[in-house]
Amino acid sequence: MKNGAWRPAAPSGLFSMVAACGLAVACGGPKASGPASDPPPPASASSPAPGLATPVDVCKASMRRTRECADVFVPGLMALRVRLDRPKGIAARFQTEGQEKMLATAREQFAGDWSDAAIEKNCAELAQKPADDQERIVAPDRRCLSTTRDCRGFTDCDLANKEARWTKSP
Repeated sequence: MKNGAWRPAAPSGLFSMVAACGLAVACGGPKASGPASDPPPPASASSPAPGLATPVDVCKASMRRTRECADVFVPGLMALRVRLDRPKGIAARFQTEGQEKMLATAREQFAGDWSDAAIEKNCAELAQKPADDQERIVAPDRRCLSTTRDCRGFTDCDLANKEARWTKSP
């Protein structure tokens, strides 16, 4: 893990390049359509949402929600990665191969990268970190899970978090 930030285990192949685009749908260039369909309700800092009591609960719920939202997430993540050219070269590859080809590959790889086994592995790795780090790492996910009702809202929230993390100055 780089810089202490938790991320799903290193995805394989092309999806490692396109996985990050799904969550920042509000980015320029190729993107999923439209803004979030519903404004988020205020988050309650006093108590976690039911089923989100521990960081591992949040980890599993967030990864499962991402998987449930794959139709919105994968294209959005690819759009974010292309716009930010992260990893370097993905924007050129997108121009050469095109959206359809890259999305087809990304969807195949996403299925394995967000499988039940991958979710268990990633969340078990999170559980090995100090408690304060775990809470810091899952705080954005907890907020997205607690304040959004649909896949568009969840994906927009999650991708905005990724974009903020990836564009933050060191």
